[in-house]
Amino acid sequence: MIDCQGLSKSALISLLVKGTRHGFDWRSGRDPFASVFYTKKHAVSLKQDAVTRNRELVAHALGYAKPIDAPNYGISHRPELHMDIDLKGGYVLAMHGTSRDSKLWPTQNWVALGKTLADKNLNLALPWASDAELQRANEIANQLENAKVLPKLSIAQLAPIINQAQAVAGLDTGLTHLAAALDIPTIAIYTNSDPALNGVIAGAQARAINLGNISETPTVEQVLQAFNQIMS
Repeated sequence: MIDCQGLSKSALISLLVKGTRHGFDWRSGRDPFASVFYTKKHAVSLKQDAVTRNRELVAHALGYAKPIDAPNYGISHRPELHMDIDLKGGYVLAMHGTSRDSKLWPTQNWVALGKTLADKNLNLALPWASDAELQRANEIANQLENAKVLPKLSIAQLAPIINQAQAVAGLDTGLTHLAAALDIPTIAIYTNSDPALNGVIAGAQARAINLGNISETPTVEQVLQAFNQIMS
């Protein structure tokens, strides 16, 4: 068993597993006490993003060399699951929702991004999962001629829509990581967390760019510049 979470609660659950329990040593985990519960403890630098740390931990646990190539996330593409949603023409998916308001990007920035995309003959698709996100999506779409608010979708329903996007711009949320895992050109926008530790890691076949940091909100110009890089 390999505990990539590295927390006391996940380490405790690992005690239910028969056999060897692998995890971070006390200097490597976010929760040093968790290492008490592992039978095999591995040193992995904390000064890496989460994906790289987990890949290194698994390599130590299974006895192969630490990978240095871009990850292949192994997610199968299933466009046949695409719902009957009118998304004519190319579109960029805007992952504008996140778990905390401190991670949001200003609504007017999304509007400015959408207007620039219109000049490139691209639409802006706006998913949502809560009433607050629906309100924000409508506020953005009401100021654009090239924006569409999607119906409420599960992650399984949204995945094939991500898969057919020209690019994704998203906040610090799991769906932005899913876009990169599907090999979609991805721009991750950070305003209250450090992308060096939990930023998006590009897959083997598409680029991903992390922008911003704690108390450093990316500008529209920076996001547009990143788009030019990943779409070139």
